[in-house]
Amino acid sequence: MVLSASSQTEVGKISVPGAYTLDDTPDHKTLYVATVIGDVYTIDSVAMTVVNRYMGSQIGPSGFPSSTALVMADGRVALLGGTGGVSLDGAGQVELWNPANNSLSTVSVCSSFVGNSGGISRTPDRTKIILSSVDSGPFCIMDESTGQSNT
Repeated sequence: MVLSASSQTEVGKISVPGAYTLDDTPDHKTLYVATVIGDVYTIDSVAMTVVNRYMGSQIGPSGFPSSTALVMADGRVALLGGTGGVSLDGAGQVELWNPANNSLSTVSVCSSFVGNSGGISRTPDRTKIILSSVDSGPFCIMDESTGQSNT
């Protein structure tokens, strides 16, 4: 559902089957929507239309189904791997995806969270990825441009 902020009424609908998480680009013109089955959609937020559907099996050279897609400052998208469905026991690894050339870069500095990530977020300036643990324990902050992290 698309809502008007001023009138608080529905102004449109955009069909994305299994939509789970969404994020926008810095210019707010494109939304990235990750789904429960691992696909990622891009939506033109002005025209309110689906622009692309990236099937999880076709993201990167070998496929990378994702439950979360967050747009970073450099245009890459931080993806939190899923298992083709929502998991309550932690998610898979984190990859940085470049939609322009369909390449993936593994986020290995936060490797202690692989299979145990409880959530992913990014800083408001879009330069750092924040991973939390399922165990309510430590979290990891990684700079997407340098790859350096703090846990």
